Amino acid sequence: MIKKQEIEAYLNAGIVGLTHIYPLTDQATIDLKSIGVPVVLKKGDIIVQVGDVVKGIHFMVKGLGKSFTYQGKSEITSWIIQEGEPFTNYKSYSTGVPSRECTQIIESGLAFYMSRTDLMEVYNRHSCIATLIVLLNERNFVKMDDHIYNLLYKTSEERYQNFLKEYPTMFSRMKLKDIASYLNMSAETMSRIRAKLG
Repeated sequence: MIKKQEIEAYLNAGIVGLTHIYPLTDQATIDLKSIGVPVVLKKGDIIVQVGDVVKGIHFMVKGLGKSFTYQGKSEITSWIIQEGEPFTNYKSYSTGVPSRECTQIIESGLAFYMSRTDLMEVYNRHSCIATLIVLLNERNFVKMDDHIYNLLYKTSEERYQNFLKEYPTMFSRMKLKDIASYLNMSAETMSRIRAKLG
């Protein structure tokens, strides 16, 4: 169980991490902290279910998660959520339509939840928070663009090597079937590539 002092420490660390992306004024920092609701994450927790209408956004301070959908009985992993990243189902969050994906915690930790209403209020009040949100979204768009490019134009071996370079610790933190799914290959194909490359 995470203690209250640890939650405060993680919140402060999360804010410091954000200020490395874009500096915040003292008042903006206070306002941002005031709307952040700590959420203790346990391995296996489902944060978003297929069909949920998402009304807020989480910021992963500690832990690991994934977004996935079902294809028959199989899970197709579409996104990996790491420390220092915001996560939500962006289509549902932005348009109010039901989510097509699930978000699940695969490594216990802590996140901070902010409702869209509260976030838009501080967004409108502080230009530095507005700029920070734009920069965080740009980071996600670049990550998504790279992932789509890899899936469309790279070989299985190249996708594996790129993943290993980008996420060097993930093989000890995630199930191999989830990584293989994220890379759009079978677990058997990935095992052959791992054996070949060492």
